Amino acid sequence: MKSAVRVLSMLLLLLITATGLSAQVFRIGSSAPENSPWGRTLNRLAAEWQQITDGRVRVQIFHNSIAGDEADMVRKMRIGQLQAVAMTATGLSSFSDGILTLSMPLLIRDQDEYDYVFEQVRDRLEAGINAHGLHVLSWSTAGWLHFFSREPMRAPEELRRVRLAASPEEMKLVRAYQLMGFQPIPVPYTERLAALASGMVNAYLTVPILAAGFQWFAATPHMLDVPVGPAPGAIVMSERAFRQLPRDVRDEMVAVARRVAAGLDRDILELEANAIETMSEHGLEIINLNERELDVWLAEFSASYDVTLGLVFDERLYERIKELLRAYRAGR
Repeated sequence: MKSAVRVLSMLLLLLITATGLSAQVFRIGSSAPENSPWGRTLNRLAAEWQQITDGRVRVQIFHNSIAGDEADMVRKMRIGQLQAVAMTATGLSSFSDGILTLSMPLLIRDQDEYDYVFEQVRDRLEAGINAHGLHVLSWSTAGWLHFFSREPMRAPEELRRVRLAASPEEMKLVRAYQLMGFQPIPVPYTERLAALASGMVNAYLTVPILAAGFQWFAATPHMLDVPVGPAPGAIVMSERAFRQLPRDVRDEMVAVARRVAAGLDRDILELEANAIETMSEHGLEIINLNERELDVWLAEFSASYDVTLGLVFDERLYERIKELLRAYRAGR
């Protein structure tokens, strides 16, 4: 009798263990720190996915580029070591030139314009990414790109005299800088602070949240108050992994991904304003341009479209965005 009870207990233990092991593990890579808005959003996604699947899905988040840079993470997603990656426009641009086109300098000029244009071109962007065997779970933004510099700048010719840091992953952006007559220097994000301190570079284009979070602004205490363009991003999953999501709750899981991303978008502009305020309290000078100075920047970047379209940016999508903006601005 005791022997039978012992065998039954062992079988029950094996059944419980097997049930625990049967959970599908989905690994998501990200370059953002865990304590950043994007890191917290991914952690929330992981918790909600586990909850709505009753533990059938477990999500592991690899924050802060632990799984490598975006190119490394995409390679790992291709071979199944990762199932999804939270990507910036830099990584997404390897699948679609249209992503960078959204961020063309001073093409889209405020959040309302971006929201309107994005909804009109979203399907087109996703189709380009899907063609690479990937599935977009959700879109988000990282805020608005600004120039930060060691010395104050008010005109494009001053920007041409400085050395602009650019990630080695952003070679299309590096090419755009070169075509515009600027001096880009490839520097990984992890080495940017040291490069700024040594004088290897003395300016860069980024969103204020990152300039504050990585403390880059301490070496570049001047920010041009010109939103150069939006910084879109997305959580992208391999099509193979997407098909492995439990079918009975797959739509709900996608809805969760979109909801938490939408919540992040609502918070980003406030977080960006807070970041700028905090940096200002610690020595950042905001360079405000008058109307004449702003017109110079607009003319400069508009002229650059002729040399970058077709080489860096998607010409057909640019024409579509320009058409949408013309209609939207006329209706304001």
